[in-house]
This record gives sequence, C-alpha cells and structure tokens, in this order.
Amino acid sequence: MTRYIRFLPFKSLFLILLIVGYSCFFSLIPDIVRDIVYTLALHIRNLVMLFIPVLVFVLLANAMYKVQSNATLFVLAVVLLECISNFVAVMYSYFFSAPLLPYFSASITCTTASKAMNLLFDFRIPIPNFWNSKIFIVLGIVIGRVAKIYQYRDAERILESAMHCMTWMMRTFFSKAVIVMIMAFIANFGQRDILSFIGELLGFLSIALSCSATYFILLLLAVLRMKYAEIKEVLKSISYPIMISFTSSSSMIALPYVTESAAKLAKIPNIVRSIIPITIGVQQIGDCILNAVLFSFLSYQFHGTLPSLAVWLEFNFFYVLMRVGMTAVPGGGVISLASVPLLEKYLHFNDDMISLVLVMNILMDEIITALNVGYNIIMSLVMERILLFYGIVKAEK
Repeated sequence: MTRYIRFLPFKSLFLILLIVGYSCFFSLIPDIVRDIVYTLALHIRNLVMLFIPVLVFVLLANAMYKVQSNATLFVLAVVLLECISNFVAVMYSYFFSAPLLPYFSASITCTTASKAMNLLFDFRIPIPNFWNSKIFIVLGIVIGRVAKIYQYRDAERILESAMHCMTWMMRTFFSKAVIVMIMAFIANFGQRDILSFIGELLGFLSIALSCSATYFILLLLAVLRMKYAEIKEVLKSISYPIMISFTSSSSMIALPYVTESAAKLAKIPNIVRSIIPITIGVQQIGDCILNAVLFSFLSYQFHGTLPSLAVWLEFNFFYVLMRVGMTAVPGGGVISLASVPLLEKYLHFNDDMISLVLVMNILMDEIITALNVGYNIIMSLVMERILLFYGIVKAEK
C-alpha cells in the first residue's frame, strides 16, 4: 500500500476544503472581496473565450502536420480508431443516461441570489461571432495538412513555436486562473445558499460510473468475446496500472505498467506495445463518458430536457476533435476550459453550469485518469484485433 500512497495528489482534497471552508466562513468575507473575485473571474472567462479557439487551432494544426510527416497507415489507423471510440463513448453515455436522469434530479433546486455581486470594472473584449472553436478546429485541420503537403518553408518551426507558446500560457496562467473562476462560482452559490448543490450533484456519479462499467463489460463480452476466466485475468492485470494512475493522477506515470499489462493480455505483444504510446494521450473514453453524463445531467437539471440527438451529434463531433487537439495539455480543470465555447454554443450552458463542469472535473480528475488507463488497455486489445483483421499489421510467425 505504501507504494500507492507516495503518488497521492491533494488537489481534489484542497478543492473540497476550499468549498467547505468558504461555506463555513461565508458571512465573515467582506462584500468587496467577493466582488473582486467575481470581477476577475468574468475577465478571465473573457480571456479564455478569446484564447481557446487559437489554442485548439495551433494544437490541431501541429498534430496534423506531425502525423502527416510520419504518415504510416498504422499510426493513422490507430488515431482514427481512437477518435471513433471516443465518439461512440459519448453517444453511448447520451442514450444510457437519458432514461435515468429524471430519478436523480428531482431534489435539486436553484433559488434566486439574495444579493447580486457587483462588477467593479469592465475591460472585457467583445468576441465576434466568427471567433469560435468550431471554425478554428476546421482551420487547424486544413492548414496543418496543407502546410505538410506543400512543404511550406519554416512551417514546422512556426507551428512548434506556437504550440510551445500556447501550452506554456495554459500551464502557467490559465491553470492558475481556474481556481479564481471556481472561487467566484462558490461565492455565487454561497449567496444563493445552495452549496449543498455540489454534494447532491455527486449523485450523477452513480449514473456515470454505471455507464462506464456497462460500457467496459460490453467491450469485454461483445467486442473481445471473452469468457469469465479471461475477464478475471483482465481485471487482475489492469488493477495495478489503474491504482498507479489513480493515485498519481497521471497516465504517463503509469505508462510502463499499462504497456506490460496490455502485452500480457495481447495475442501479439509487440503490436500493443506500439499502440499504447500512440494512444496514451488520445484515448479518453473514461473522460468522455463521465463528462458526457455530466453534460447530460446539467442540461436536464437546468433546462429540464436533454439536447436533441442532432445537436448532440454535432456537439460530439467537434468535442472529440477538440479533445484530440488538447492532448498535450494536462489537468482536468484546464482541459475543461477548452470545451466552454462548445458547451455554450450547442448545449446553451450558463456560467453556473460551466463552473460546475470545472469543479467536477477537478474533483473527478483521479477517477477519470484511472478509467482512461483501464480503457486504454482494453482498447489496445480491440485495436490489435481490428488491425490484424484488416491486414494493417501482420501476425508474427
């Protein structure tokens, strides 16, 4: 057990203590302090809305340029299969959660704020309609491919420099700014006297974890067609990598254990040893399932209904592409910032809903990472069979 404890992170505990502490000492905090936090949060959010489309554009353009520069059928097939698996996971979550949501949301209500917080100053930059992630996702893919096909001079250097600049800003500024946005959210909810909302919101985890468990079982039974003894062996093999990733909140730390666990379960170990390093950042089924259920839960809670299937399909398409582009950026709360424009455009999320997404992603970061690692092992076995079936790789003799 001691080998697990040394990896134990404290960010979720810190956030819980922050929420509890704020609720206990809410009446002692001067109004001016809450107003300052609220004002800063709105300006940070404005910067996020301006920054995220550019970040997604740079990361996707760089990814497309790099994939094309190493263009092998194997790499392209693996990345495509991961995108498809993430897309299917989000759709599965939508259909799984729809009939269950009415049973988990009846007790949660919102009241009007007793005293609105004041905006002390307003230097926010107006955001034009064309400045959205949807357009920049398409531009990133197109420009990345064009730059590689026509071999534009210095394209790789420019894209690399832009990517380092964007990720540096995300890690150094926006990762710290998330906590200010969350504090403003807590202040707002504190005035509404519904801090219990977060505790009740954890009820959605019962849906999310049930959804994840059934999807995992379906992969084992329907796709891999495993028997009981084989499933026991799989669960035994993946338990240690999952525990390492959970306590470290990092899939990269667990990478050696993930690779070896998958190799033990594979028909051809060398294939999955090649798949795992490619997919360790792109494969986010656990993340997609928990967030898709969270989005559905909040939509039903605040709007009284789920988005239409057509809206969800379009949202899902751009959401999965956005997540592929964001694989270079660590941290649940930070990555969630990138989904803000899509959540507002397609699912009509308001500030409270977005704040809840940020809070829950930080609270669930360890769970999400552990689920991603477990699914990474299983999906490497699924991909192995698909690649062998279509002759993209050859069986070892």
